[in-house]
Amino acid sequence: MLKAKVLSLGLIFGFPTVSQAAVDHIDIFLDLNTNFDQKRFERVVKLPVNVYRIGDSSKALDEMNGLFNNKGTQEDVFKRASKLFQGEKVKPYIERIAQGEMAMAKAMTIGLNRYPAFVVNDKCVIYGLNAFDSFKKYKAFKKNGGLCE
Repeated sequence: MLKAKVLSLGLIFGFPTVSQAAVDHIDIFLDLNTNFDQKRFERVVKLPVNVYRIGDSSKALDEMNGLFNNKGTQEDVFKRASKLFQGEKVKPYIERIAQGEMAMAKAMTIGLNRYPAFVVNDKCVIYGLNAFDSFKKYKAFKKNGGLCE
């Protein structure tokens, strides 16, 4: 009875209910030290999953800076840096920096304030659990007619 009232209120006031919405994708925000088997999780949930490593852009930038030789004149340093950036050696670092910055932008857009965070359709956020436990909690939430804002 209560579930029906909650769903009715959600329909009347236009609140999206978890029961109404199909899961489009799952975003998982993790720190650098958390191990996560994305392929295994995707097989279990059978949904698109994006994994974002918060802090990886800073780590990649530090690692890339270690490649530079800052000795000599400013002109010498610039020539070496230009040559380095034209080569293949820095591409993985640049990709990680770009991905890390996109992860931070997405986290800020969603309004995340801690990690790990499990996010369904950019709206439903579950903090502090591993991905499998978060998905179980989400399914239980959905089954019980929980609202999702």
